[in-house]
Amino acid sequence: MLLMKTFRPGDEEVLRTALQEAILQGEEHSLHDFVRKLQWLVEAWPERGMLELLTEAFHHQPCSFCREMLFTIHAEHSDLSSELILEASLDRNMELRGAAEVHLGPATSLDGI
Repeated sequence: MLLMKTFRPGDEEVLRTALQEAILQGEEHSLHDFVRKLQWLVEAWPERGMLELLTEAFHHQPCSFCREMLFTIHAEHSDLSSELILEASLDRNMELRGAAEVHLGPATSLDGI
């Protein structure tokens, strides 16, 4: 992937457009592949805009193992929003749920869900 070597802040807007197109196409395999490549880019270039893009991708990633990886990247960069933690705590992936529960604060409640 060319962006691995040439990334510059602002390039995430091109990737955001590509992500939105992949979501609209609705083809799970293509979306999964795109988000995996996006994950590699974020690991190499953990810029604010890229982490925000990763959050958008999290909500559409069809693979629960990959969602766990995305969550881990956010945690490593202290970039976990309460919404992301809450969504992860309800995931079907029990390991992701466990990781999210570690980050649930007293103000976050799952009561009534």
